[in-house]
Amino acid sequence: MIKLLLVFLLILSPFNKVSEFEKDCIEQVNALRKQERTKPLSIDPKLSAQCQRYARKLARTGKFEHDPRLRNNVGENIAMSSDPSIDPIEIWKHSTGHRQNILSRDYETVGIAKASNNANETYYVMRLK
Repeated sequence: MIKLLLVFLLILSPFNKVSEFEKDCIEQVNALRKQERTKPLSIDPKLSAQCQRYARKLARTGKFEHDPRLRNNVGENIAMSSDPSIDPIEIWKHSTGHRQNILSRDYETVGIAKASNNANETYYVMRLK
């Protein structure tokens, strides 16, 4: 039983790690939400894993499009840049639709990820649920 539990924890451990990029982005998002008197979002590791898979797909294919498979209760912000110093939160908070997603009271959790390709393009994906 203990061995089974340890194996289970090892398998799920990647979902519990939060990157510095994620932490920084979530801090910025929650600071903006606090200014607007909106409840902070919590990080959803499974949502971040989905974002990571989709960001990798965008980087691999070079396509820049929202995921058509998303359900209605999930918001998505995407961005792409060839400048590695770009801050996607800065882009999104100055775009009406993206800002509405970030500040929506309908969402309680968030995931975010980025992926780069050989063309020096970085794709950013944020999902809110």
